[in-house]
Amino acid sequence: MDPSWYASLFRAESGKDCLVYKCCPTSDSVEHFEAWLDQSVSLHGHCAYNLVGAASSLPVGETHPGPSVEEAASLLHHSNQDSSASKPSVHFGCVAIAERHLAKNREHENMVRKIGWGAEWFVSQGIFDTEATIALLNDYGALCKARGIVPKKVLLTFVPCGRTKTMDFIRWLGMNVPADVEARIFSASSSSSTTAAAAAATMDKVTKTTASPPSTPVQESCKLAQENLTKILESTAGCGVPLGLNVESVSGYRDEIDATHDLFSTLQALMLDHRGSPWMVRWYDVPSVMGGKEDSVLQRKLNELNYLKEMLQHNMRSKVGAGDDDDKGVVSASTGGTAHDSLLFLMAGGGFFWCG
Repeated sequence: MDPSWYASLFRAESGKDCLVYKCCPTSDSVEHFEAWLDQSVSLHGHCAYNLVGAASSLPVGETHPGPSVEEAASLLHHSNQDSSASKPSVHFGCVAIAERHLAKNREHENMVRKIGWGAEWFVSQGIFDTEATIALLNDYGALCKARGIVPKKVLLTFVPCGRTKTMDFIRWLGMNVPADVEARIFSASSSSSTTAAAAAATMDKVTKTTASPPSTPVQESCKLAQENLTKILESTAGCGVPLGLNVESVSGYRDEIDATHDLFSTLQALMLDHRGSPWMVRWYDVPSVMGGKEDSVLQRKLNELNYLKEMLQHNMRSKVGAGDDDDKGVVSASTGGTAHDSLLFLMAGGGFFWCG
């Protein structure tokens, strides 16, 4: 499935830009990647990409048919130079794998090298253990300071998990989940089997207050995410690296999907509170883009064009009324700066991406 086409469905429905992940080396050829990029920008209107390399190395003497991340970054740069007024400029980021840093102690160097290629942000893997992430952020900040480089933002990823099946998939994706963390999450299963009526009837012998209902595995995973974010913020406060959030939904189960929404709001507030300055969330009504099932494909496309027109008018009004502020037509959280400082993307794979 083409990630650009799939992301366009979310972009049209939500009224928010998407961060499109693209594995560059697996393209059929460099020319195929260029054609894909041109269609992604011109036809689907995407302007934010996360460029990733191949999942594993090939045997000696073999090469992937598509471009490397460095070559793809160069192609995006040339695309911006050749873009017309009707074609949006594109931006890209890369992944940051903290576990690889613990093993090889050079992920911070990879990040600085990718900044040289034009990377504007980094997205971490899902965090279930903070040790590797804290080490990477501190080393990355120190290296940027030593070289006189302004560090690019790192988006910390968190993933709700309420089932062993979801946990198996999380591990398959490459996230590191310590055994004690998994045990903590799923230890909630046995306690949550107590019925709500029994939990409500349980009375504390001293205070005579009703005991709190037991948590479920997905709730426990969200609680763990809050603790992990707090620990990371406290342990990297002086490293100079700007941080943002990425909360992903990796399953189709309703409770885990709902937990993604709740966890994003909770972690966003936690991160903003940690900055120590007043903040607020700005919002506006997103026009309805896609109609009902009876709409034809043509009508749906016309709806999307009308939406883009409205968004353009909205952005122009924002510029006139707010100087250089540009909220990009997305939900934003402001901490005293401009709306451009904080962008929220709806990720094509589900979940939320916030540059705080």
